[in-house]
Amino acid sequence: MNEEDAALPGFGIGTRFHSSPVVRLADAKPLALGHLIKVDARWRRFAFCPDEDPSASNSAIRRLCDFLATSPASPILAYTRPDEDIDAVIDLRVILQQQSRDLSLERPAGLPFPAQGRYGLIDYEKVFCAVSVQGRHIFDMRGIDRKKGCLVIVRPDQHVAHVVPFEAHAAQAQFFDCFMVCRASPLDDQPARGHAGIRQ
Repeated sequence: MNEEDAALPGFGIGTRFHSSPVVRLADAKPLALGHLIKVDARWRRFAFCPDEDPSASNSAIRRLCDFLATSPASPILAYTRPDEDIDAVIDLRVILQQQSRDLSLERPAGLPFPAQGRYGLIDYEKVFCAVSVQGRHIFDMRGIDRKKGCLVIVRPDQHVAHVVPFEAHAAQAQFFDCFMVCRASPLDDQPARGHAGIRQ
């Protein structure tokens, strides 16, 4: 058992990503998180947010989204072609600790509310609120540190590939760099990234 497994017994690496009850922020609809994963080739990143105000300008989730949307080290930018939707390769889902009635949709554009498709319509269905089950909060049931949160990376076959600290942006990028190939774009002047033999 490695360090991530010991700290997060509900998300053992190599095990199936078990579903959890959540409430979608956009419409307060109860859902099962794992059942929302479509059968396709995308990787998923489930961001279980720290216990803080997610709307604050310096909140952990905003720093994560800014990293993924703007940083040259972002795996989403590195492995998604310019002509694809931002979630075509790596799909980000956010799980907040607050109840849906205590939050609002203050950030109508950009991650985690990306514009998608031909008409650039905003997808409001990627942010959820955790709920308690029989008096037990799902963060506690999954062994997630409620002050620090965590980020769970799930393979296309719905098994947990990695668990990293929420703020470990570089570690998240390095994980994908080990095996994925950088997008091919004539507009991309960044050094090549990807697995051995690709990265220069």
